[in-house]
Amino acid sequence: MGFSRAMVLLATQSEGRRTLVKEGLRAGEDHASGSIQDSLDLIGRQGRIALGSHETAPKTLVQKREASSSLVDPLPHSGADLLPSFRRAPPSCAASVCIERATMSERVPPPHGVMEGKGAYNKHARIQASGVSLAVPFLESAARRIIPGPADQSIVIVDYGSSQGKNSLTPLRAAIGTMRSFLGPNRPILVFHVDQPANDFNTLFEVLESDTDSYALNDTHVFPSAIGRSFYEQVLPCDHVHLGWSSYAAVWLSRIPVPIPDHFHSSRSTGAIRTEFERQAAGDWEAFLALRAAELRSGGRLVVVLPAHNDRGSPGFMNLMDHANAVLAEMVAEGAISIGERERMILGSYSRKRSELLAPFARAGHFHGLSVEACEMFANPDSAWEDFERDGNKEALAAKHASFFRSTFVPSLATALGPTRSGEELGAFGNRLEVGLKDRLAQQPPAIELAVQAIVLAKLPAA
Repeated sequence: MGFSRAMVLLATQSEGRRTLVKEGLRAGEDHASGSIQDSLDLIGRQGRIALGSHETAPKTLVQKREASSSLVDPLPHSGADLLPSFRRAPPSCAASVCIERATMSERVPPPHGVMEGKGAYNKHARIQASGVSLAVPFLESAARRIIPGPADQSIVIVDYGSSQGKNSLTPLRAAIGTMRSFLGPNRPILVFHVDQPANDFNTLFEVLESDTDSYALNDTHVFPSAIGRSFYEQVLPCDHVHLGWSSYAAVWLSRIPVPIPDHFHSSRSTGAIRTEFERQAAGDWEAFLALRAAELRSGGRLVVVLPAHNDRGSPGFMNLMDHANAVLAEMVAEGAISIGERERMILGSYSRKRSELLAPFARAGHFHGLSVEACEMFANPDSAWEDFERDGNKEALAAKHASFFRSTFVPSLATALGPTRSGEELGAFGNRLEVGLKDRLAQQPPAIELAVQAIVLAKLPAA
């Protein structure tokens, strides 16, 4: 039986606006190496040309409807189904716009699984850890520029999409160290780690308690806690957060818009299917930003780290995804998974281009009170490939890449398995996919040409 939910859909008042967004993004991508303002100006000019005399500000809308019980739940685009999603803030946060939070009866499970538990993600997420390290200077700079407010108030830091915590330790320790330089040693700092309710929070707290890199070990005035809720909802009160951090988590969409024939990753989609993923990614990015804008204090900062497209315009890991796709086809042929299960296996992730990150800010230079302070892209070296270049060990390279794939993506693919599958069968699915992927990668070792991008956003005081 279906149940109702509130879903954020960023729609517009004219079909022309949808055209301008797509054209503006394509045009902006040609200037990815230019300044932020150049990119915003270009996308904005494309928008004014496309809208002509019908230029109107885009509206953020919410669609409330019966949720399908299937994994893939496409949104209709009828304006009659759309209702306003934002309400005026109560007096306690009058300077912000608050987001109406879905009730328990309106919530639905996310379209992807959490990262593999029992510390597996912490152990094998080396690619993510490398990308995070490149963005730490941006977080330190953002921490230096927050407005701390009255000395008797606690500082609030939020880690949006924490997973099991290992990759959050170094950046948060750096941010806290930066803040201590002007806050002093005794001001309380509250750190909230946010992830889905099914996340392995036990491992997170074990890491915070025992890892030598933990930001909490030598600072008795730092107080970690966790919130089990999707960041596509408001997770903290309005005007509450001094510094936000999110690494790689915002790559996951709030929903899967359409099936992808013959593959499970949106980068292999084309035509109308690709357009639907682009539309979903744009809407989710704006929803994420609007929610964080409500939670940030005036003078607060938000740093978001995401995978980027490499010089060839690819997310960089598609060889790995293609090998995994071939293994899934083998598993169908073997009868290990059914055709229906395979068809439901779609990753609800989307790697955004730089122009797509900047698009919400193109019209007015800001979005829900947020402005862009920096947006940079870097090459993210694959340490497993560097090891292979030194030792020539194909099996070790294949094992590292297969473990990365399993810990990051297999839990999401496993959500497509039938409801009667036992825990043992779920484990066997992951084992078979990892072994098959390892075998294929050892025969044809692919280089993973990765890039990472960081965007720094400020909620500046009203003029």
